[in-house]
Amino acid sequence: MYLTVHRVVSHQAERGINGALYKHGTDRRDPAWNPPDLEDITSRNLGTQIMYRADIKPGGNAVECFLDVVFPDDFTGHELKTALSKFRKSIHSARTTLTLGLVVIDFAVNLGGSNYIHENFDQLYNAAIELFRNRNLQNTLPPLEIIETVDEEYRCFELSAESKRRLREEFGSDVSTDRVKVPHSVTSDFKKLYGELYPFVSEWITDKPRADLSRFGGIRVLCNGQLVWERIPYNIPRSAPTQ
Repeated sequence: MYLTVHRVVSHQAERGINGALYKHGTDRRDPAWNPPDLEDITSRNLGTQIMYRADIKPGGNAVECFLDVVFPDDFTGHELKTALSKFRKSIHSARTTLTLGLVVIDFAVNLGGSNYIHENFDQLYNAAIELFRNRNLQNTLPPLEIIETVDEEYRCFELSAESKRRLREEFGSDVSTDRVKVPHSVTSDFKKLYGELYPFVSEWITDKPRADLSRFGGIRVLCNGQLVWERIPYNIPRSAPTQ
């Protein structure tokens, strides 16, 4: 398998995790995994993509840090976590590559984040484990729906009744489902600094990070009954997303 996750930033200064998981149809008995050839797998022998995550629309994004892991298809979640935990103890610079038996791990962070190397690794670690854990998941659940309305002063965002019910069922009756009102003047200033509001709206409404919301099948924003934005973080695509 080849598991790769990147934290990327778009031209609109939106940040998120993009990644993918590939399988090769061979287990640890295949000599190709003893040890794996990291460069061959990451550049020429990706395998078949079975899962991806795209917080930020692929294409033209800058990579702030990345984590690449190659290992046999029959690796367990426990084995993967153990290898990554051992690797973490070996990180002492902005770029670390290490072979641990049947797994090879490569991690790098750009110079701007080198003061927080382990914090960057931990973020990518969590994303990688989540991708691997959900490798057999297909999106059978509909995404959460947010309804956008616009008047002369505000853009307003509110979860649909069904989405509120689903959140309360998952997190309890005290989960935040408040309506969010954003003045047009704030929208303009926000876009200059961070890009569109939509990637942030779900967190504002629910007070939950995007990772906690991924299990619901993604987020969809509707305005006047029309789809204006969506993020479906896990899927089985025709081809791999690029940065």
